[in-house]
Amino acid sequence: MQKKGSKLHLVTVVGDFHKDLTLVQMLKHYDSWVDQKTVVHYIVGDKLPAEIAQESLEFSEYLAKNGVADKITIHTVTGKKYDWNKVTEFYNSVTCNPLNNPEDWWIISDCDEFQVWRDEPKNVVEEAEKLNCTFITGGFLDRIGENGTFPEIKGPEDDLDKLFPLVGFFRYPLSKACPNKVVAVKSGQKVCSGQHYAVFPDGTNSWGSKD
Repeated sequence: MQKKGSKLHLVTVVGDFHKDLTLVQMLKHYDSWVDQKTVVHYIVGDKLPAEIAQESLEFSEYLAKNGVADKITIHTVTGKKYDWNKVTEFYNSVTCNPLNNPEDWWIISDCDEFQVWRDEPKNVVEEAEKLNCTFITGGFLDRIGENGTFPEIKGPEDDLDKLFPLVGFFRYPLSKACPNKVVAVKSGQKVCSGQHYAVFPDGTNSWGSKD
């Protein structure tokens, strides 16, 4: 059982590029696992306040239109495109907010990540608590279409399991992209760029090196 009053949250940082591709399916994927969802809407580019406000409004309307606006808090932020360090800052600003319940846990997921756990996440969090752990790790597996194709995602109504039925480990062999992932943290636990490792107060991380 979770500690009394504690919650399991989802936090995701979403840019406009993935919004129409996987965001709706991703939020539905986690809906039954978490008590609350925090969506950081990342607006890219140098835009006027009125433009930012309009995009923020349209984003909220998009979630409502697609039936995924329940239990969601939206934060609108701005920054440069492909600034992974900034994205990680946004994750840490949410999970390490001093106003958080220190007993809460946060599933960290980009909007194109669909985590699979060996048990209900709340049960795994309970095990982590018993071990005095403040983070839980996993690894990436890649999805691809039949015959090695990359099917087009046309919108939030697409069934991604049908579009990408094949699962394999080719991210690292092809591009040396780090396959490690911090999938959940307790309030106050930071992660490093890319959310690959947990960061400790002495500057080391769960890989063992300096951040």
